Amino acid sequence: MRIVGGRRAEPHSFPWTVAILKNDRMHCGGAMITNKHVLSAGHCFKWDNFKTMEVLIGLDNMDDLKNVEKRNISNVVIHEAFTSTAVRDENDIAIATLNRPVQFNDNIVPICLPEP
Repeated sequence: MRIVGGRRAEPHSFPWTVAILKNDRMHCGGAMITNKHVLSAGHCFKWDNFKTMEVLIGLDNMDDLKNVEKRNISNVVIHEAFTSTAVRDENDIAIATLNRPVQFNDNIVPICLPEP
């Protein structure tokens, strides 16, 4: 994964990061929040069928997928007040549910979130 203007991260320095692929191509990024849920942007799912997407977890290099967990998405909830215009998105957040949980390890952990 690459952020515009970013630099290469150390391997596995962001073990909560996932890649969301559509038709085997990078579509969006996300973060593991539980062993079965990914936090991402609403625009990633609003106009596309999530059933055509695959989530790669534990990913370090798109050219080396041997230790990567792959999951399909069983459901997506987009913020009910999500709006999008040519210049900005508001409430651009979604939670994707994976078809089965992942096992946490050194390379797959949930992102740290504050207590509610």
